[in-house]
Parts: sequence; structure tokens; C-alpha cells
Amino acid sequence: MNAEADLPEPGSLRVFEIGLGGEGVLRVDFPAAWAKSHEHAEVSFGHSEDFGWSAELVGDGRRHLMGFAYYDHVDQMLLDPDDQSLPPDLSSGAWDDLEQCWWASIRVEGSGVYIAETDFDALLDVRNPGDVVSVRPGVVSVGGVEVLWNRVSKAAYDAAWDRAVEHFRTNSE
Repeated sequence: MNAEADLPEPGSLRVFEIGLGGEGVLRVDFPAAWAKSHEHAEVSFGHSEDFGWSAELVGDGRRHLMGFAYYDHVDQMLLDPDDQSLPPDLSSGAWDDLEQCWWASIRVEGSGVYIAETDFDALLDVRNPGDVVSVRPGVVSVGGVEVLWNRVSKAAYDAAWDRAVEHFRTNSE
């Protein structure tokens, strides 16, 4: 586990953490208060002939919260009880995924679900990951790299995924 000095500041969440081999550990913490709050969440779907159904988590005003760019055929993922890919499993209080240049992180804190998404490759190039600045509600800069930073209630998050599963369950019969 982290040494005490490596823990996030009070009121902040450890959003990203990854070992960099012999180069140490990249840790990025954000104040929870900087997350843009959304009352509503929904899983929005897209479809292509080559990749089937895709998913995107959206908030108030259909604002993008998190995409699942490398998840193809999400209908099959959501309906297969043995496939644990989607919805993201938050039973441990955290979920992370890293695919090519995409990095997404979800943290549960109290009744809130905090969602971060960024370009992993760009984040690796940051010289000072402690250079964290609130750009605008829902966007935080880490050394000049923008990270989406949003919050929804756990109830809204769970309901969005329940509706997504039900959508495909109803439409596949």
C-alpha cells in the first residue's frame, strides 16, 4: 500500500496511479470539489457494421462523461452473465482501464461516483503531475493535459447501467 506521504490530500481522490518500471510511480490526485456534478446519467449507444454496439456514459445535457472506445459489441457484454467487462465493476470502490492512449478511472466516494478520462500517452509525458489546475467545471489540467473530471450519484450511475442492460434485454427478444 502507499506510504503515508503518498496518500492524497484530505478532500482529494487518487484518480490515476501506475508504476513506471524503474522510473517510479505516476500518481495523480484531484480535489473532489473540482468534479462537475451531474444529476442524471445515461448510457448512450452507437452502432457500426464492423464493431457492433458501442457505449458512452453521458450526464446532464448529454455531456460526455466517459467513452468506451475500445469496447466493441457492448450489447453482448451487457447481456452475458459471464462477461464482467461492462458495466464497470465498482464493488472494490474503484475501476480503471487503460487501452492504447485512453485511460479511464472511476472512484466511489460516499454516495458519489467520480469519473475521470484522459489521454494516457499525453499524461505520461507530463514532467510535474502535481501541477493540477481546475480549467473549468468538469475539466482539470495535469501539467497541461486535460482530464475530464465528473461526478454523479451512485444511484444515478447504477440506474443508467440498469437501463442499458434492460434496453438490450428487451430489444434482443
